[in-house]
Amino acid sequence: MAQLVRSARRERLDDATFLSVCQQVRRKLGLWKPPRNQRLPQLLPETELKKFFRVLARCGNLQHEIMLRLLFFSAVRVSGLVNVNVTDIDFAQCKIFITHRKGRTDRSILFRTSFRLVLHSHLRANPKNRYLFEIVRSTPFTLRRIQQIV
Repeated sequence: MAQLVRSARRERLDDATFLSVCQQVRRKLGLWKPPRNQRLPQLLPETELKKFFRVLARCGNLQHEIMLRLLFFSAVRVSGLVNVNVTDIDFAQCKIFITHRKGRTDRSILFRTSFRLVLHSHLRANPKNRYLFEIVRSTPFTLRRIQQIV
């Protein structure tokens, strides 16, 4: 492989030509990428999940508990959760509009109707919030801070 790279540099091949040469070499040698195993994430058993939320409730930070419940039950990415504005929540349809998610596409996530009261109470307790979850300085949580909480 090192000889191939040196030859490409010597011949001053551009990227497209170099990639084409590499593909031809792989075909001639019969080299193929092995298929990737697409493993689904392992779900926690219900008993473990209940134990996790009992411990979380004992910690005493209601905002963290609500945040982690939303992460677990909606499977939203942390990067999407930190950018949720209060105006992105549709309580009537139990939806949250997520922007800035992976792939630069937007989507809506659903939450349980039983969770509607929890979210509504959280926002009533924090009427000045612009974001669903904010730190003391009225700015959204950072990705790193949510990772630390988890």
